Amino acid sequence: MRTFISSLLLLLPLVVNAQHVIGKPYRVGVTYSEKEKQAARDILANNQNLILPPGQFELIVPDPTAVPKGPLSYFSISNKTYYLHQVDAGKDFGWVGTRRGETERKKHIFEAKPYPWAVIEAAEYSEANKSIAEETILVTRNGAPPEKYGPVEVDRVVISRGEKPPPGPPGPTPPTPTPSDAPIPVDGFRVMVVYDKRQTLPSEQIAAINSRDFRSYLDAKCVKVDSQSEWRVFSTTTNVQGDSEIWRNAYARPRRTTPWILISTGKTGIETELPENFDKLMELVKKYGGP
Repeated sequence: MRTFISSLLLLLPLVVNAQHVIGKPYRVGVTYSEKEKQAARDILANNQNLILPPGQFELIVPDPTAVPKGPLSYFSISNKTYYLHQVDAGKDFGWVGTRRGETERKKHIFEAKPYPWAVIEAAEYSEANKSIAEETILVTRNGAPPEKYGPVEVDRVVISRGEKPPPGPPGPTPPTPTPSDAPIPVDGFRVMVVYDKRQTLPSEQIAAINSRDFRSYLDAKCVKVDSQSEWRVFSTTTNVQGDSEIWRNAYARPRRTTPWILISTGKTGIETELPENFDKLMELVKKYGGP
């Protein structure tokens, strides 16, 4: 019955359940009768507490009954208490973190799926988000035919955070945004920025990545291939299959959040969150590309 309750999402919010579950994705888009939905409401109202502790993540995948109806998309209404990353159909994906119910942080590799899906991770508590009780992710599907009918909401995921679980046995040291081996193992200064166009970025970050000085610097400093400077600004939905293998591989590397920046010289580099403004962005790229 608990499995039925936690998967019932068409009318009821889906909330991540942290207790006693390891590696079980959420299924969305399933349809139940009104009688079944009312029964679920009654049970969920009786002291059910479904949470995702800070720092843990889980997969959001379509229920098998939803797959034949067409691909689902996942959108943030706001995202101060979680990170959301949508993964395109047909792509392998890696994520470094603690999965729901696990006790140690590690790298997870997920094989390609024939449909879009998503990863959601609860953020740590901070001054900016500590008073927010819950936030919502919308799950939508295009109407039929899609060129005539726009996307419609078929589900939603309400994210609540609880207390952080007690620490388990010591695990590997989490990665930190410090210089490391080159993310792109090919000689030459290269920069890649990845952003989620469904996410509302702070105005200073938008101004930074769109600034003429930033892009002129990359044009001048990045290695050139066929007369084109080797830097890219991608969205999380960009189809990079027509780009070179270097950028396809760089784009496929795990990202903890967006916007994200990758810098590589072929010998060293960094992968981290995009700096918050133009001055800090230029300070970071000049650290590897020179003045």
